[in-house]
Amino acid sequence: MSSRRFENKLGDYTPGAVVKPDDQMLKARILDLANQLMNKFPAVPRNPTTERKAEGSLYVGLSGMAFSLWYIAKSGLFPEHNAKLLQTAKMYMEIALGKIFLKHVDNFDEVAFLLGNVGNYVTASFIYESLGEKERLREMLARLSAASCICEPVNFFKHGGDELFVGRAGYLTAVQSVIRVLGQGPPVDGAVRQRLCNSMITSGMASESHFRKSGQCPLMYAYYGDEYLGMAHGLAGILLALLNEPSVVSNPESRQQVKQSIDFILQTQEANGNFEPSTDELTHKRPQEHELVHWCHGAPGVIHLIAKAYLVFKEEKYLSSCVRAADLIWKRGLLKKGPGICHGVAGNGYAFLMMYRLTGDVKYYHRALQFAQFLFTRDFELNARVPDEPWSLFEGWAGTICFLVDLLQPTKAEFPFAHVF
Repeated sequence: MSSRRFENKLGDYTPGAVVKPDDQMLKARILDLANQLMNKFPAVPRNPTTERKAEGSLYVGLSGMAFSLWYIAKSGLFPEHNAKLLQTAKMYMEIALGKIFLKHVDNFDEVAFLLGNVGNYVTASFIYESLGEKERLREMLARLSAASCICEPVNFFKHGGDELFVGRAGYLTAVQSVIRVLGQGPPVDGAVRQRLCNSMITSGMASESHFRKSGQCPLMYAYYGDEYLGMAHGLAGILLALLNEPSVVSNPESRQQVKQSIDFILQTQEANGNFEPSTDELTHKRPQEHELVHWCHGAPGVIHLIAKAYLVFKEEKYLSSCVRAADLIWKRGLLKKGPGICHGVAGNGYAFLMMYRLTGDVKYYHRALQFAQFLFTRDFELNARVPDEPWSLFEGWAGTICFLVDLLQPTKAEFPFAHVF
């Protein structure tokens, strides 16, 4: 038995079976978790328990919890609870923003998405828009826009300025998210976004990587010296951000560079359907019982990039890769690290919701529902680890709430900030 995962004893889909969620049970669980979160972190100024979570931004901080509450309200499934959800989310954001405004902010923090201020500005803009607070919305979009000049220089962060958590891919993803959610003019115009993409491509072409120099992968990136391949800090997260930019897809040269780099990742797919977390592990593989089947490192994250490639390039090899990855996630994706979306059961369940949208095959919706149900079993309660931040968006129950909401709206489901459709 692996120390990383539970053995999957869940029933797989039976062809022809009707797949129907228990809507009332899911709604009850969502509200119960939301109430637990709000009770644990009272939305009042200077509450020490709540104030301590102001740091950490979207990944493990208060703004990630605010995003989760906003996500419930945005779904339209709980209209009688929207006022409380949005007001609590607003208070969380204002506590988090107050911390930012009271301290000296360096460029690194200001431009970072999942681990910095950009994530706060994006989440706050969603909440203020939902509440009709137009002046505060404009302020957040102005702050988001102003950060673009920080990350435009190719080498703005010497340890790797292109990845998702703190780099340009994260910043671009933030801007893309605002455009999608708010449905208005982009906070950062197309010319600026194109320059950011050019910086990312220039950076990738300048890599000293053996794989780039040998022509196997036109774009390669390192974060603190490691050539990661997955969503967290790695090539997959960077390429997904680029593939979501029209200026990249419409330019024959950049389109081909991105495609060839995706094909490099595709060629590294293991026989079991997984992807290694870094180029080092392509030759020095870890034992199978220690393999990473996480959104951050492994198939549950890379599958979102490959699905996007299938939609853009229309080649069956990408869909075949997604099917193999999804089968691996079903077999080995019941993680013991907790419920979260970064390296937990809910994040792996999101891969099935994505596949359901991509293919229409109800098998994947069944699998997503099965993963969700497992989160509330005695086995999970007793044997899963408690994350460092058990109520956070990426490690804990706040992200799981988003997954449960999306089970009720599967044709709209999307891993937070992973834009495939």
